[in-house]
Amino acid sequence: MDHLRGLLARHWHAKGRETQIDGLFLSHAEQPSDIMRSIYRTSFCVVLQGSKISLLGEQAWRYTQGQYLIASMDLPVTAQIVEASPDRPYMAFSLTIDPAMIAELVVELEDASPAAERGPLVVGALDPSLLDPLIRLFALLDTPR
Repeated sequence: MDHLRGLLARHWHAKGRETQIDGLFLSHAEQPSDIMRSIYRTSFCVVLQGSKISLLGEQAWRYTQGQYLIASMDLPVTAQIVEASPDRPYMAFSLTIDPAMIAELVVELEDASPAAERGPLVVGALDPSLLDPLIRLFALLDTPR
């Protein structure tokens, strides 16, 4: 996770939120935020450091370092970064994903695990086996061609 945080920090300070990889967005904050209203696109978001709360209607999802949030469709969300400081900034990224791919995964999950949690937003622990592919994805930012 430290290596991924280092890559995110370096690219954030060089280019900001936008990246040259279509659909990959970086987040970095040195203090808790005000309430933000936005549309979450169908996406996979990972918090590398700090903590955030996302609200959809009256339901809240808190996710922190080492956890992901999946938005299974485009949703109007209210969010707030609740844990961030200059010494330990909030660091996260989101990767927009194709809704058709989500539908395919839902079908696969139903077959593999009928008790899998479903809903418009899902929070869970990031599987350590995903760190290597995520590091390789971020490494592509150094050679976008």
